[in-house]
Amino acid sequence: MLAGGCFWDVQGVYQHVKGVTGAVSGYAGGQKNTAHYETVGRGGSGHAESVQVAPDILGLLAYGIICFVIATRLFRFEQKTA
Repeated sequence: MLAGGCFWDVQGVYQHVKGVTGAVSGYAGGQKNTAHYETVGRGGSGHAESVQVAPDILGLLAYGIICFVIATRLFRFEQKTA
């Protein structure tokens, strides 16, 4: 579960990330069992706008490894040329 300002913006970003199979907007926390946009927007309910992200674990793991390898190689190259 992720929170980051307007949940529709966050959901929109994660829906297009390779390795994410789903992203659903909703609310987290709060003192009441249910939350509605108007109630949360007025404050006082204690809820935070959030997005539940469903990752494709193998896809994200592979992507993470690729990024790590690239970052490690770039860091080593910078160290050699500095």
